[in-house]
Amino acid sequence: MGKVWPLPERFRVRLIFESDWHVGSGTGRPGAVDRLVIRDGDDLPYVPAKTLHGVWRDACERLCRALDDGQVGSWSRLVDQIFGSQPGLGGNNPSGRHQDPARAPIPSAIQIRPARIPEPLRSKLLQSDRRFRQVLTFIKPGVKIDPRSGASQTDFLRFEEVARRGTVLEAECQLRVPSNSAREVASALLVASAMLVERLGGKRRRGAGRCRLEIVDADVAAAIKWLKQNSLAPEWPEAEQETTSVASKVVSASYDGPWVCVPLKLMLEEPLAVSFRTVGNIVESLDFIPGTYLLPHVTRAFKSLGVDVRQAIQSGDLILLPAYPEVDGERGMPVPICLFARKGVSQPLSKENRQSIVNVLIQREPNDGTQRKQLREGYISTQQEHIYKTPMILRTHNTVEDGVQRPTRDTGGVYSYEAVSPTDQGKAVVFRTELRLRQTLVNSLAKVEEKWWTKLNGDVALGRSKKDDYGLARLIAASPEPWTAAPAPRADGLLFVWLVSDALVTNERLRPEPTSQALAKELGRRLGVKLRLRESSNGCLNELIRVRRLDTWHVGWGLPRPTLIALQAGSCMVFQVEGQLDPDKLAEVEARGIGLRTAEGFGQVRFNHPLLTTLPTQWSQAPRESVKSEPANLPQGGPMDEQTQEFARLLEIELWKQEIRRACMRIAADAGKREELLGWDVKKGMPPMSQLGALRGQLALLQSPGDKQQIIRWLEHLARNNRRREKWPSLEKVKGFIELDDRIWEQIPTEDRPTLTPDAEKLLKQELWPFAVRTFFDACIRAHKRELEGAQSEESVHGT
Repeated sequence: MGKVWPLPERFRVRLIFESDWHVGSGTGRPGAVDRLVIRDGDDLPYVPAKTLHGVWRDACERLCRALDDGQVGSWSRLVDQIFGSQPGLGGNNPSGRHQDPARAPIPSAIQIRPARIPEPLRSKLLQSDRRFRQVLTFIKPGVKIDPRSGASQTDFLRFEEVARRGTVLEAECQLRVPSNSAREVASALLVASAMLVERLGGKRRRGAGRCRLEIVDADVAAAIKWLKQNSLAPEWPEAEQETTSVASKVVSASYDGPWVCVPLKLMLEEPLAVSFRTVGNIVESLDFIPGTYLLPHVTRAFKSLGVDVRQAIQSGDLILLPAYPEVDGERGMPVPICLFARKGVSQPLSKENRQSIVNVLIQREPNDGTQRKQLREGYISTQQEHIYKTPMILRTHNTVEDGVQRPTRDTGGVYSYEAVSPTDQGKAVVFRTELRLRQTLVNSLAKVEEKWWTKLNGDVALGRSKKDDYGLARLIAASPEPWTAAPAPRADGLLFVWLVSDALVTNERLRPEPTSQALAKELGRRLGVKLRLRESSNGCLNELIRVRRLDTWHVGWGLPRPTLIALQAGSCMVFQVEGQLDPDKLAEVEARGIGLRTAEGFGQVRFNHPLLTTLPTQWSQAPRESVKSEPANLPQGGPMDEQTQEFARLLEIELWKQEIRRACMRIAADAGKREELLGWDVKKGMPPMSQLGALRGQLALLQSPGDKQQIIRWLEHLARNNRRREKWPSLEKVKGFIELDDRIWEQIPTEDRPTLTPDAEKLLKQELWPFAVRTFFDACIRAHKRELEGAQSEESVHGT
């Protein structure tokens, strides 16, 4: 493939390590390793995007400072346009932009994903022997030096895991700029600054982390030529302002007709951080995706068709539900908190445990001595067989201050993100949601594009820190289908309400009021009846509600939004109805939602749902369809390029070396085997250690197959010397291991040795033959020496 200039919207960067490296996870293995290398969901080392983003930005700042003759000038201010400004630094921001706190932050034009092992090799590692993943790293000891004495300090021995020299990683990047001229500016600075990246990770000033950063297929000569031709920094064009003129194909500002739903599926490719609360230095995440995060993608997709749907969003004729985890092949629903199950049961909804479940809205908790626990979290499907809990992970990060080059409190220090894991026990984590639209809006979209819903397909970046390590997902839209719901009024005048998403309810003064009374007033107004909380006299509960506080975040300004107080999804209550319920109004409220911000999925309810109105033992299951779980996002195999193949060969060599050492130690541990192969006799003390030491010295010269003749001549010289020949039981057996290439491989079988590259076994035998011979004799000499010393000790004890 030819060189590319300027950089396209999507491109790849390659990170090649020229020394051992360590990018830590912030954790260790108690009693064994003090610092572990960070690994991804496939247990492979990688470089987080935040680390790569930081070192690349630092290199770009140094480049632009040089172009500005050592000052902060117009070149240096372009760094903010490419990598985003840093409002957290305030007046200490290098470009000086945020000395005025009223200036809006600049979003990053480049989106960098984590640097991982390239896909062709990655697929082979995941499908081959696990030992390959183990040789990617090794344990390196270290000590702390006492600055006063210059000696190692007592009790400061440590062990750190480091990844191997020669590692090749690749990262996907996306560059979004407002114009072609801006693309040339960004391309030149990115290509040139990538050449200035020399090291990253821990101990990078003490030899570790030496690396090269390359943009794959980038034209470096063109980038340097552009910088030489433009001595003055060009102006960065302003982003185009959104206008409403693109909506000219929409002729109506209001929509009617039945509801149509578009099922949406989200497959996570990176962890997803949906922050809702900060506790200390830990940002906690929701276990679902609010519709708020997906709504901008929908509006942009429809805008590309020339349709502005913002009016439909404001009028509540376009609704995007929260994305919940997939359960049994369908969109899960929050477990109603009116259910109580026996404590300590892993699957309380299974048929064998369903007898102990109590629905406290229609049952009085039995006094049978069984400890029961409220089901407060998780998601349930129409199969009603098990509760699925979203897998969560915790990752630690830090912000490095430029001056001291380490995390400090002023720049944010060390912090952790809780996030949804992209995999769960080897399977991909899938979320499902649905987009609801009025039929007239669907008709307007269909006039522009017959398969308009396909515009929603593609990659989306969601949640916090979506420009680097988090939030990447693939969105797949299914064909539209009519929305159907048939909530029927009950003959006893009761209305069972189940909140299936958080609801934002206010009182007459528009103040948040997350209570059942406020919800009853709003529901009564929408349904045209009067609702009051049921007053049960048989010991059943009438309401079970929980309140959720949402501390949301403004991405553009990097500042917190006003806190939201909501009735939490899963809350249940029973109302007494005064008046006649209209089934059509019930269906309309189920479709549209209740309370504020319903277009973002808040306020979704279910009326008289069987989970609430029937006993758990009488639940009826929906017909089960064959469900095929999504595999984890395994990369596709393919040919490896030269650099990746070199790294794969390095892994093969390291793995074979480890296996050779183990095999040689097994052979050497057996005195009878040593005597059979080499003729060495411990009882007779032959050969003596003086002769074995000389052999070891000769074997140290065996570094390639061409060095064998020197050792053979030395052995032949011994054979001609009668005095020395008598000390060797069988020189011919020793000579056979040096002279015959296949002799060592007869004792160290290679049939079960895994490989990654073509013709690896043949090539590895040739390359590792000197190592195998040296290791074999070294292990045998050490074992022979130990047994000789043991025999001599026994003789001295017995006086012989």
